[in-house]
Amino acid sequence: IVVRPKLFACTGCDFKIWSTIAEKKLTTKQVETLINKGKTSEIKGFISKKTGKPFSAILVLQDKTTGKVG
Repeated sequence: IVVRPKLFACTGCDFKIWSTIAEKKLTTKQVETLINKGKTSEIKGFISKKTGKPFSAILVLQDKTTGKVG
């Protein structure tokens, strides 16, 4: 996995995770946990696009091939 300013990506495959989700910048440790365990612990500080209000969430790796997160 290569760390770039806007994403974490695999060299030579389609896997990528954007480094900012819902206005929350993810740390390298959070992304490592997501990749290794398939989910993170609760992360605070996301901002809803609809309401503009902050919320917390657990990120789940939905597709290990592409890096799709839900």
